Amino acid sequence: MKHYVKRIFTVFFIFSLILVSGCGGTVSQEAAPTPDVDATVSAAIEATQAAEANLQATVESAVSATVTAMPNPTPVVVESLSEEEFAAAVDESVQQATAASDQAAQMTTTAAEDGTLTADELEEIYALYGLADEEIEQALELAELYLELYYTLGEETVELMTILVEDLESLAQYANTSLGNLEELEEILAGGGEIAQEKIEELLTNSEALQDWAETAQSQSGSLEAAVTARIEALASEIANLQPDQIASNRLEAVSFARDYIDEARAALADGVVNAEELLNLAQRGANASASLDQFGLGELGDLSSGIQGLTGQLASGEVENALNALNSLESMLPRR
Repeated sequence: MKHYVKRIFTVFFIFSLILVSGCGGTVSQEAAPTPDVDATVSAAIEATQAAEANLQATVESAVSATVTAMPNPTPVVVESLSEEEFAAAVDESVQQATAASDQAAQMTTTAAEDGTLTADELEEIYALYGLADEEIEQALELAELYLELYYTLGEETVELMTILVEDLESLAQYANTSLGNLEELEEILAGGGEIAQEKIEELLTNSEALQDWAETAQSQSGSLEAAVTARIEALASEIANLQPDQIASNRLEAVSFARDYIDEARAALADGVVNAEELLNLAQRGANASASLDQFGLGELGDLSSGIQGLTGQLASGEVENALNALNSLESMLPRR
């Protein structure tokens, strides 16, 4: 309406100039050319439309730049991580997910302070929720993979991780609901309609719930990482103090003990993870083999005894890739069968 009134004023002003020009001054010998009023008015309208288009383009460019500058979730390579490093990676991913969720919720609250939401505000909020949704999904995938790999190693840590997965699932649910609400609001504006206040209130309610679940997930993740670290340290101490319960009676049998340990370790690693029962069995076999090699002074076998102890420690820490490399190294030290 404002643009329409502005255009009428422009036309009136042009006609006024024409009337003033025609009534005043000396009549010249040669009549002045009649102004093309239609062309002048059209030019004024086109100039107004061009200015509006440039303004809209500037706004859209600013929103687009904001969206483009938003980071994407950083993929986490877990194959070479120990269990403790894996738990730390889960915690880091959860922190990123909760931070992105908070940012989306805060932007929603700020934009809706005046009781309205513009198309540009909806676009920016949607982009923030999209990023939060991606971060939440990555954290959820890591947490579920941790459970798959380490569910047999510690009852407390498994219970904490299970609760974290449930928290992240709730967080994802509210993020997805908000994305659906935003799409509905964008369609309303695109159709020329107005957003009802109850729709804005619904979006704000979901944002508040998102922040609450983000806080819960963040706290749960911190508790989990601390529990994993404590359990691994306790297990490492137990294995380090484990005493042999069988000693080889001769050099040949000592080598056989070492070979049996390596074979069993390779079998345990075949599925990519060593469970608690396998780990304790390997730790005992390792203690027996290492003590037997030390007793018979098998120096020609190099650092096989200390290598066995090191491998057991890697298995206890969940360092699968490093354990496989160490296993190959130990096997090369043994005499051929």
